[in-house]
Amino acid sequence: MEENPKCPKCGGENTVPICYGLPLYETYQKEQKGELVLGGCCVSDDSPSWYCKECKNSWGKVSEYRDRQRQELLKRFERHKEE
Repeated sequence: MEENPKCPKCGGENTVPICYGLPLYETYQKEQKGELVLGGCCVSDDSPSWYCKECKNSWGKVSEYRDRQRQELLKRFERHKEE
């Protein structure tokens, strides 16, 4: 969907999304490869959505990340309907 953002604290580019909830086996595999960080089962709208592997900073809000993803999917759906 979107590229991983730079860390606002150190400017590092080695950032990954934080995944919440009960992980599937595929999610564990991605975590083992370093493609994401497991955030646990408890999530709130203020839970961070990104993690910097360089300085260990967590930032963003899950609610904002979900909203951006939803808007992008709706745009794709509208483009597909027009075709």
